[in-house]
Amino acid sequence: MKKILPIILMVLSIFSASAQIDSTAVLVTQVGLKIGQEFDNGDYKVILKKVISDSRCPKNVTCVWAGTAEVLIQLKKGEISCGEYLLEIGNSVDLNLNNLPQLANINLKFKGLSPYPETPIKIKEEDYKLLLQISETIN
Repeated sequence: MKKILPIILMVLSIFSASAQIDSTAVLVTQVGLKIGQEFDNGDYKVILKKVISDSRCPKNVTCVWAGTAEVLIQLKKGEISCGEYLLEIGNSVDLNLNNLPQLANINLKFKGLSPYPETPIKIKEEDYKLLLQISETIN
């Protein structure tokens, strides 16, 4: 019995610690935006301003480099601008907003840009659609 009691106490302390860790939830949303459109969750807004560049290797071409695409987004808290940010596909860096206290709980990840280039078709700016993953930490 003396050997079982410490094991039971250890198991209970592990469950207690995990209950404290799980008190923070992460809400993940996937958003598709066309140029000029905004995602508004009531607390903040993400607006796709424009596609800066698209050097992705077209589907029907053999390339040495896969290429990248860059888009410019704007973040707002209510109606107040928090700045404009450049996101790049082909680069695995997420946009952490820890330097913006009002949006520190938000993480943006550039998931894709469609349509994918094909030769000789030129993509019109209004045809682009940005796919973003927005992770929001809720305490």
